[in-house]
Formats: sequence, structure tokens, C-alpha cells
Amino acid sequence: MVASLLADFRRGGWQSARCFSGRLPSSPTAIRPLVFGTIAIVPYGNTARFGLNRKTEKIQEIGAKRIVETGAFLYNSKQKRGLTVSVYQAIVLGLVQGIGEFLPISSSGHLVLMPWLFHWETPGLDYDVALHMGTLLAVVLYFRRDWFRLFRAALGRGRPDDRRLFCFLVVASLPAAAAGFLLQDILEESLRSPLITAFNLIFFGVLLYAADRRRQWRTLDNMTLSDALVIGCAQAVALMPGVSRSGITMTAARCFSFSRRDAARFSFLLSTPVIFGAGLFQLRDLSPAALTLPFWLGLAVAALVGLLAIAFLLRFIQRADFKLFVVYRILLGLVIAVLFFRQ
Repeated sequence: MVASLLADFRRGGWQSARCFSGRLPSSPTAIRPLVFGTIAIVPYGNTARFGLNRKTEKIQEIGAKRIVETGAFLYNSKQKRGLTVSVYQAIVLGLVQGIGEFLPISSSGHLVLMPWLFHWETPGLDYDVALHMGTLLAVVLYFRRDWFRLFRAALGRGRPDDRRLFCFLVVASLPAAAAGFLLQDILEESLRSPLITAFNLIFFGVLLYAADRRRQWRTLDNMTLSDALVIGCAQAVALMPGVSRSGITMTAARCFSFSRRDAARFSFLLSTPVIFGAGLFQLRDLSPAALTLPFWLGLAVAALVGLLAIAFLLRFIQRADFKLFVVYRILLGLVIAVLFFRQ
């Protein structure tokens, strides 16, 4: 085992990871709550995956680096960082992200389910960056005139209503930003279960249906600060897979009797700083080696499909309600639950 680790070191395959000492639990799931403690330098790739269920011998300190102690858990950095998708998977996941990010059906929930249903390896953080950049490009292109007008108003050169809307978007972005910074890793590790995703799809779908029964009489011109703050807090809940960021913000807006179109418009505008922040946060860990064909293909597909999804929803809700999406969420949640318990 030591010889294998040193061989990886000579090839340059070393990366920071978290580890702990002692006896390893019997399953990776049991390990997750314990992945805290000493920062070590460990090899990644096949060796890290091999070390997932085995103890390693004590390795001497190399240079100024700390040692990997007996019983260290070698963190699977390939799963966390590496780009592990094929061209076909990049297209499929780009489609899922572009549709799910803007329709109230949960992109994160579908991205959790796709590897589980098709037995794919979980895409790494590098590919998450591609998907976020794609949907960010879509929403910025579609609402470019809105954002230009809002920024002008923020600088004192536009309508007071636009300046007020810009301030509301800033305030509404804060809860999700704080929750993402503090809780993202915990939520991703503990709540990425297909069963939890199924529950969220059904439960928050029913909430959307209930909220959408309210009459439509308010517009963004008479939004208040408390409205924006509550919608922003609702957006923070969407860190859980299966909730849907667009779905939960539209639900909150419809609870305040905003029209469907204005609820969707505020939701999409609100998604811009959140997607930008998430992509920027993940961009710091992006490896240049990840800029491959699947990366750019996933980005392009997510952007193109995202543009079409925004245009479709804004036209669809002018003549229909959200019932179609509610039915889809409930049916998908039930199918997932049945598949989960039959395994």
C-alpha cells in the first residue's frame, strides 16, 4: 500500500484532504460524519478509492507535509473534484440542469437521481461549475435588459421602482448566500438521499399547488421589504435536493398573491446572484485539466436549454397554472420512493 501511495506521489497525484485516525467504520455512509480533523496530503485517484475501505500503514512525513496516520480515511477526491462524465452524460446532465433550474421541478433533485437511476459515477465539482456557468449565462442573456435597467437605477439614473427592486433582490439574496456558505457541505453529505429527494418533490409540490390557488392581484411595483426577505429565506431551503429553487421562490411569492408572471420574473432575477455566487465559490477549486469537451458541452447545453426553459415558462403561465408541474413532481416522487424500497 505504501509503495502504491509513493508511486502516486511521484506522478504528482497529491491533494489536500481531511482524515481521521482510528478504526474505519464498515461503510462509507458511516464515515461521513467523521470526516473532520487533521489536514493531510494524500494521493487521489484509484489509490484514494482503494483506501476508502482499508487501513493504510503509517507513511513518513514528506517535506513539510503532514503524515497520513494509521487508519486514515483517504478521501475520494476524484468524486469531489474530478470531471467524471462522458460526452453523452454531459449532454443529458446539461439538459436536466437547464430544464430543472428554471422550471419548478428541482434541478438538484434530478442531478442527484440521474447517477442513482443509471448507475453513473457521481459528477465532480468541476462539472458542477460547468452547469452553474451554463444556467448563469442563460438567465443573464434573457434578462440582460432588466439587469441593465436595474444597475442604472442603483446608480441613481433610473426609476425609483427599479432602484427599490434592485435593493429587494440584494436583500433576498442574503439568506441563501449565508446558508450556502455555512451549510452547503453538510447538506450535500447528509441529504443527498433519493428518498429525501422524493419526499421534497412531493411535499413542496403540494405547497406550490396550495399557494397557486390564491388570487393574483399584486405586482413587483408594490412588493415590500418583508416580502422580499421571506422569499429569500424560502430560497435558502432549496439547498436541499428536490425542493427546487425556482419552485420554492414562486411558491412564496404566490403566497403573497403576486401574479404568476411577476412571481416567476422575481424568481429568475433572484437566481442570478445566487447562481453567480455558487459558481464563483466553486470556481476556486476548478482544475485546468477539467476544461475538456464534456465541460464545455455541458455548459453550452445548460445555457441553451435554460434560455428555452425561461421563455417557455413565462409564456406558459400566462394561460395556465402550475398544476402540470405539481403532478409531475408528485408522480416522480412516488416512482422514486417505489424504486428505493424495491432495491
